Amino acid sequence: MDWAKVKKIYPTSYKLFDKWNKKRGKFDFFNRLDNLRDLYDFFDDQGLYISVIPVYLTKNIKWTFGGFGYCMNDDDLDVDPLYDTRIEAEKIAFSEAFKIIHDRETYLKNHKKKEAFNKRKKNELD
Repeated sequence: MDWAKVKKIYPTSYKLFDKWNKKRGKFDFFNRLDNLRDLYDFFDDQGLYISVIPVYLTKNIKWTFGGFGYCMNDDDLDVDPLYDTRIEAEKIAFSEAFKIIHDRETYLKNHKKKEAFNKRKKNELD
């Protein structure tokens, strides 16, 4: 996981993650995270439930391993493309999850600003 890239592209998600990590007493995150699977706990706490699943395909009436796909919450399994390893699929799923959180938090922040603006305008008119 390219943490500098996550921090730059999804700063809102990164701040939430950093706060979550510090709450758990992990202040030196970059040296601590040996296993990307620790991120499942963070995303679970954010309401994003990621599943990485092996996909089997039929070929000449035989089932053969096709690769790994992923899904979040109740979404359909993403099998296009399939990834050769579970770790590859996890990295893509985690990156997408950081984007979802960033977009959600940005929307909520902007919505709250708009509501506050409308409330002030209404109060000025009253």
